[in-house]
Amino acid sequence: MVTEVKGTIVGRCVWGDVGKPKPKIDLDTKQPVLKDGQPVMQTAFGLAFDKAQFAEHIWPYMASEAATAFPNGTPPQFSWKYIDGDTTDKQGKPYSAREGYGGCIVLTVKTEAFSPPVYAFENGSYRQMQPHEFKTGDYFAIDLKLQVNVPTNRTHTPGLYVNPEGLLFFQAGPAIMNSASPEDMFSGVRSQLALPPGAPTMQLPASNMPQGQPQMQPQGQPQGQPQGQPQGQPQMQPQGQPQMQPQGQPQMQPQGQPQMQPQGQPQGQPQGQPQMQPAHGFAQGPGSTQTPNG
Repeated sequence: MVTEVKGTIVGRCVWGDVGKPKPKIDLDTKQPVLKDGQPVMQTAFGLAFDKAQFAEHIWPYMASEAATAFPNGTPPQFSWKYIDGDTTDKQGKPYSAREGYGGCIVLTVKTEAFSPPVYAFENGSYRQMQPHEFKTGDYFAIDLKLQVNVPTNRTHTPGLYVNPEGLLFFQAGPAIMNSASPEDMFSGVRSQLALPPGAPTMQLPASNMPQGQPQMQPQGQPQGQPQGQPQGQPQMQPQGQPQMQPQGQPQMQPQGQPQMQPQGQPQGQPQGQPQMQPAHGFAQGPGSTQTPNG
């Protein structure tokens, strides 16, 4: 059975792209789903409806359609294709932290058959809009088709197909960027990150370096020696200028002690100019929830 729900209430698109198909992704493999060697294109988005309006105008149709296959009640794993915006996700994070979710039911809408047309009512008639004229964050009314799904494979989840027939653009809203949080993207991999072999580490500004820590140097370069300086050559220092020593590093050799000279270099060091010592301990570079269609 198929149940139609007319667009009698307005919801806000809080994720996905209305009218803009993208390749369907398999939730297990994270790879595009292929058919005849070509990616399956899917339009998917979420509309956030006020809870009271959803309960009055959409929920009765969903419950009625599900009851046609499950008259004694739906199984626990039944996929209703919506979430309560005042609950938490699988990581325990509140959905209400996402823009547009708080106080709403967010309905998942999908289709692989076609991109639903989006209309604007202007000057007494309907005009079909182009994808660049609307965005995620705008407000729409929607005409829906609901169909219960009873899979023959018991490992698959029963649920509802929630397919769009068309949308009516109602009002523009602040844009919502569909991007994952940095915690979701990087929290599990930070400790595994390393530069590739041969990549130089970058020297941080002195103001950003913790006290007592040596500044990072490119791989293979002694601390305090410019990149490209031949090894074994003394570094020139302006006459009479004391040599800067990073905090936490061994101090300059006391005055009056014999200075070490690089092998094969002349002894004639100008008077008053401190002799560079090879820096030790320089930094080494490192070694390297998709449900049934609809």
